[in-house]
Amino acid sequence: MDYQSSIDTLALTGKLVDRVIEQIPPSQWLQRPAPHSTHVLWIVGHVATTRGLLVRLLGSGLETKPNPLFAGGSPLQANGVYPSSSAVADLWREMGDRFDETLKTVSLGDLQRPSPEGVPTFNGRVSGVLAASVFHEAYHVGQLGYLMRWLGHSPLLGR
Repeated sequence: MDYQSSIDTLALTGKLVDRVIEQIPPSQWLQRPAPHSTHVLWIVGHVATTRGLLVRLLGSGLETKPNPLFAGGSPLQANGVYPSSSAVADLWREMGDRFDETLKTVSLGDLQRPSPEGVPTFNGRVSGVLAASVFHEAYHVGQLGYLMRWLGHSPLLGR
């Protein structure tokens, strides 16, 4: 996947997350179809957190520390432990804005840098991290699409 395709796909998945935020009321953000499945709040918090990590990796100078509640593989917590849906939606919007701003200054040389150890990448470089982020975010948007239907809302894509 080339650089521009990755950017375009992340723009699309970002719009789909925005649609979830607009359409699912806060009262449903912590509902889940099974005891060990994730809920809307965790997924939105997680994709916001991973976008923040991507922004940092691309060299934005972002210094905020990611919330460990939304780290990949973190066990689900009691509902009362999580921030509000509005705080998570605000985090998503902030990371989206920072991502868009960061893209304005990223060069092809930045994308050719080796990726940090332990960061998922398809090719060992930052460009591969960007491509892996496309897959990762699309996976979670698929989960959000399922949750939208399970919660009784119209499909995320299609009719």
